[in-house]
Amino acid sequence: MDDASIAPGVIFCLRAEGEAAIKSVEPGYPLSPYYLVHIGNDGVTMLPYTQAKQILDRLRRLCAGSDFPDTAARARFDKTTRNGENMAAAQKLLAAAVTSIIGKKEERAVASLFTSAELTRARENLRV
Repeated sequence: MDDASIAPGVIFCLRAEGEAAIKSVEPGYPLSPYYLVHIGNDGVTMLPYTQAKQILDRLRRLCAGSDFPDTAARARFDKTTRNGENMAAAQKLLAAAVTSIIGKKEERAVASLFTSAELTRARENLRV
């Protein structure tokens, strides 16, 4: 994958605090209480927190050979946010990142309540 094929967006590094930090989103998650998420500019989760290594690989690829911050990226951010005065777009992406983390937890919690046979029956009943 080259730089051009990496969708533009934001890579968030979030840290759970308080009770959320005590109860890991996923038991055994090695980076807890930290969560990396790549969210595209359209709000779609490009890589969820469960793929932290791939996120770091993308970041490494984007930064390879550069000793200084990306001034073009900074200029785009400043233009989009009016030098940080209007963070509405960034807040939407942050909300998408948090939702992607919490959503994964809820999916796993629901899945853990049923056996695979029960889930299969439930899916079949929904098709009727």
